[in-house]
Amino acid sequence: MPRYVKGLSQLAQMYQDTKDKGLVFISIDQDEEAENATQFLAKKAYTWPNFHDDGGISNSLGSSGIPRTILIDAKGEVVYDRIGTSSKDNLLTAVAKLGPEYASFAPKPREAPCSAPQ
Repeated sequence: MPRYVKGLSQLAQMYQDTKDKGLVFISIDQDEEAENATQFLAKKAYTWPNFHDDGGISNSLGSSGIPRTILIDAKGEVVYDRIGTSSKDNLLTAVAKLGPEYASFAPKPREAPCSAPQ
């Protein structure tokens, strides 16, 4: 299974956690057959809107890769644009910066491992 497919479960959880706060998710597939992506998303119970790209969307966005994660703030400005699998912490940090209603999504600081005196 490609890494980007595995990353969809992370996005699905974020979608569930944020959809009532106003964060909008869409996906754009580039499958040769539009029905392939529709069936895959339905099978996984991913319920955000999906659009099929016949080339026009990717041409408008410029060079692309799979997956590509883009966050657009309420002013319509791109605040996060990554090609490839995004690190969960980087994506959560970007979401947390969208506004106070998303602050709880900031990644928790990692504690340094304890080392016993020798």
